[in-house]
Amino acid sequence: MTPAALHRQLEPEEVSAGFIVISSRLLLWSMAPLAIGIGTDLFLVARLVLGSLVPAASLAAAPFAIYLLLWFGLPRSDALRRLAGGASVRGGG
Repeated sequence: MTPAALHRQLEPEEVSAGFIVISSRLLLWSMAPLAIGIGTDLFLVARLVLGSLVPAASLAAAPFAIYLLLWFGLPRSDALRRLAGGASVRGGG
């Protein structure tokens, strides 16, 4: 929500390069805590439903690992760049 609020208050009529940098950093920094929060929620629900620690931890660890892989690993992979036809994933050129 911070990038949207920041944009509405500071630059409602335009999008500057500085805003894009700040928004990208804020979104990137928020992804790890979000993955941790989702994993923790899944663990707590699975622990209550299953009543056992190990199966609950494995059920929560799987989506957590998938989030980390998709959010942090995939964007940095060479395979993604090959699928994009050699174009730069960052700049589009």
